[in-house]
Amino acid sequence: MTDAGPPAAQPSRGSGRYVWVVSLLILAAVFTRFWHLSERPLHHDESIHAYQSWSLSRGADWRYDPAYHGPFLYYVNALVYKVAGATNFTARVMPAVFGLILIGFAWPLRRWIGNTAAAAYAIFLLTSGHISYFSRFIREDLYSLVFTLGTILAFQRFLETDRAKWLYLAAASFAFAGVTKENAYMTGVLFVGYGVWAYLSDAAESRRRGGSLAAPLKDTARWIWPRLIPLISAELLFLVIWVTMYTGFGKHPGDFFSIDKAVRYWMGQHAIARIPGPWWYYFPQLGYYETAICFAAVAALLSYDFRRDPLVQASLITGAFLAIYTALVLVFARVPALPLRWIAIVGVGALVLSLVLGRTQEQTLSPFYRFIVYWAVGSMAIYGWAREKVPWLTVHPLLPITILASIGAAKLWARRQSLVARAGLAIIGVLLCVNTWGMYLANFRYSAHDVAREPHHAEMLAYVQTSKDLVRNLEAALEKAKPRVPAGQSVIAVAGEAGWPLTWYLRDVQTAWSSRIEAASTPIIISDWDPEGSLDKQLADKYDATRVPIRAWWFPEPRKDGAIQRPTFNDFFRWWLFHEIWSPIGSQDATMFLRKDLAGSGLLQPLTVPIQDTSYRDYGSDAAEIPAGHVTGGSGSGPGQLAEPRGLATDGRGNVYVADTKNSRIAIFDGNGAFVRTLGSKGAGEGQLNEPGGVAIGPDGAVYVADTWNHRVARFGPGGEPLPPWIEPGRAFFGPRAVVFAGGSLYVADTGNKRIVRFDGGGSVIGMWGSAGGDAGQFVEPVGLASDGAGHIYVADTGNHRVQVFDAEGKFVRQFRVLGWKDFYTEPYLAIGPSDSVIVTDSWSGRLAHYDATGNLVRAMKAPGLKRPTGITLDPFGRLIVSDRETNQLFSWSLSDILH
Repeated sequence: MTDAGPPAAQPSRGSGRYVWVVSLLILAAVFTRFWHLSERPLHHDESIHAYQSWSLSRGADWRYDPAYHGPFLYYVNALVYKVAGATNFTARVMPAVFGLILIGFAWPLRRWIGNTAAAAYAIFLLTSGHISYFSRFIREDLYSLVFTLGTILAFQRFLETDRAKWLYLAAASFAFAGVTKENAYMTGVLFVGYGVWAYLSDAAESRRRGGSLAAPLKDTARWIWPRLIPLISAELLFLVIWVTMYTGFGKHPGDFFSIDKAVRYWMGQHAIARIPGPWWYYFPQLGYYETAICFAAVAALLSYDFRRDPLVQASLITGAFLAIYTALVLVFARVPALPLRWIAIVGVGALVLSLVLGRTQEQTLSPFYRFIVYWAVGSMAIYGWAREKVPWLTVHPLLPITILASIGAAKLWARRQSLVARAGLAIIGVLLCVNTWGMYLANFRYSAHDVAREPHHAEMLAYVQTSKDLVRNLEAALEKAKPRVPAGQSVIAVAGEAGWPLTWYLRDVQTAWSSRIEAASTPIIISDWDPEGSLDKQLADKYDATRVPIRAWWFPEPRKDGAIQRPTFNDFFRWWLFHEIWSPIGSQDATMFLRKDLAGSGLLQPLTVPIQDTSYRDYGSDAAEIPAGHVTGGSGSGPGQLAEPRGLATDGRGNVYVADTKNSRIAIFDGNGAFVRTLGSKGAGEGQLNEPGGVAIGPDGAVYVADTWNHRVARFGPGGEPLPPWIEPGRAFFGPRAVVFAGGSLYVADTGNKRIVRFDGGGSVIGMWGSAGGDAGQFVEPVGLASDGAGHIYVADTGNHRVQVFDAEGKFVRQFRVLGWKDFYTEPYLAIGPSDSVIVTDSWSGRLAHYDATGNLVRAMKAPGLKRPTGITLDPFGRLIVSDRETNQLFSWSLSDILH
């Protein structure tokens, strides 16, 4: 943005009318941002932010932890609590205020996009499902949007006026963006990328005019030199804000340089794909809630002045490429998945061609408009690349798309005498009505899942959202229990996953917090739901038990009415128009216990009921330490080196096959631990892999791989030759983690889709079972697979803390609870030992656990140097081999050492 150029659009006549329009829109926004602001239960992320801010307001210390983002949210919310007290409303009041500020940016924006477009911008944001929802949500994203757009507008004014005050405002705004959320680093990368793009564009222009490729660089240097002091001053202002906030106003001076900590943490999160999703994740999100905005944005890109710009040309070529690919996928279900890098290659190639072949007179787009296009396209690209996919991140690419859409709507309005323009405006109007209705449903009807009262309506925006059922049951129980408990005694005991959000809701209630319920003494108890009902049975005489969803979710997956089938057109239409869903809401559940005598009056009599083995999550004693007989491997990508190895398998000769995940290959070692060779390389073609999670050896010696992020089963022949991959026609795998052969069939843990898929020897799907949930045959994060001599399939059902056993057809046989697996990303794998005993890995606690055939723990084990045991296998010669994804080594023991 070194050349400001003329403004894209100056405010036109009728500014008084414009002021009235924007004022009315802001008044409407006050209603949509603040009405029933406290009604939706706080999401567990919200409860963390709200509670930590509350603690800070009461004198607790705060220190930067990148898992919980930057300091701005906590200090500003603590200030609100100091002034107005801590309630659900005050917890969300600042995001709502920033939601108004974001709409209020229509006023300065009109300088560059005109009055009509600025009014359209305000209308689009007012009715946007995403912007409205997360303006009523205590996360950092609305703060980040305001500071990012503030940075852009202030810097644009500086470029136009050359007045230092705008530069200082831009620096301060970007500093506050940085101390709000780490995605400011991504924004910074986008800004730098725009500078590179602008230079390449100007250099190509200079070359066409017969000048030097270095001319734009010299012009930039000449521009910077007389402004060096204001630029340095702006940098100092940025640093003062940054250091002050990140050090907690000087309390933790060692945190002044937080970038290293943040980047290392978030790149680590990116590497493990904590909440993974495909690169196209945000397209259906935008298409569902923001249809009018998307249509108007496309109208802008297709307008005459836009489509003649090289950047827009490249975007349109890439979009056409994606549209053709999508059509092929819909017609031919077996079209392979399209890797993100091929999209990038097409986009960059189209951009280079547009720059090289374009003519000077055709590049009529103003610098500001060009930047908005770059910001929109670049944001979609960078958030599509980032491995974490969640609804609240949608707002970051949505903001520039909305500005682009407002320009498109204004262009149609200016040409409204044309039949095409009138048709476009009519379509936008109809879509805007649907989206406004959808915004109302998402914010005020189905803003949080209500499994008991609204089982047939749900929102994609309400991602792992605290359920209304939990809060409603809790409030009713507390109303009964509080008057009946003596002062100073605990009213409620809480253990397990309900801790968040209940830490916030119970901040003023005497609560017994624990990792497990060892004795029942409080009138209310909340613990993780146990499908075996052990705690229910022990408390049945004194307590009534109710299963309650803690947090819930719904995704537009195929319906499951006995057999899996695609939703019909009517299903999709009713979903879009009425938010009516066609499959059950998934949830993570707790059990709420209420004393049977709670309905009476007067103080409750003391009660203590000892509890035995309720948790199934904590080991009863320390693990036995058994040194490994052999250790091989090491960190790296060379021969014999590994990078986050996961699943293991062995062949009849004792060779060990390792899913060398981060090297995207299969590494093979002989029975003595010597390196043999590798199979595969990084990519999506035949014989290529993308972070494989599991491996299995077929009866003929062929190698089958859970090719996790290519979403398929990759194959290699007995000699290592690549074979065509297996996929499921009509539905894609989502992050498969493990494969196992049993009885001539290959079973795949389709982790993201929470099911098991069965292939015959020819690659045809002959069965599948599973869905999200905690009942028998349901899964939460199924990972490891194993099979016994009878052909039973064992599944490591991570999120439900259990192993489930099925027959070859998928019929449920039995299950048993496991210890550990406390972290959702434990990624446990299984091996079947003698007498159908089961040995599982537990990377969270660095242990192995050996269970007998009935599910009783025989003992837990660990070894010196073993950090995060993950994959596990038993070879034909009685050796147990385990992969460690932290040390990048393989540990092996004689089975006799393990079993005695």
